[in-house]
Amino acid sequence: RDVAMRTLRSGRGLAVGVMGLCGLVFLLGGDALAGAFSADPEVARIGGQLLLFAAAFQLFDAVVMVHLCVLRGVGDTRWTMVVTSACAWGVTVPAALGLAWGLDLGAPGAWAGLTLEIVLLAWLTARRVHGIGDGTVGRDELLLGGGS
Repeated sequence: RDVAMRTLRSGRGLAVGVMGLCGLVFLLGGDALAGAFSADPEVARIGGQLLLFAAAFQLFDAVVMVHLCVLRGVGDTRWTMVVTSACAWGVTVPAALGLAWGLDLGAPGAWAGLTLEIVLLAWLTARRVHGIGDGTVGRDELLLGGGS
């Protein structure tokens, strides 16, 4: 369990570091990046706005991806399926539609809804992975290398 938790922290740190650098590029150079894909100033402006959401999203998505992979690796597959499905359908869809169309925020509203989901998933999965260290989550045979 100690090795699993050290590995989790190491993987999470690497993922957050790499995605943090990508997020920094989006944050500092988003307008230039968006402008490279369209000569239309309105499209570039909206693209630059969306890359601000992507900058924040990157960090939380890195955490979620590592946590979900670790949880699946220790055999916690049902919980990962339920929580990701529930968040996708219960948070992303209504939040993105509500913000984009209901509040007329357009594409930034949709990205805000998606970002809300990934922040919630980061929190939920962070709580869940703590159970690996204390023995309440994960199958021992998988943690000890004896699983098939």
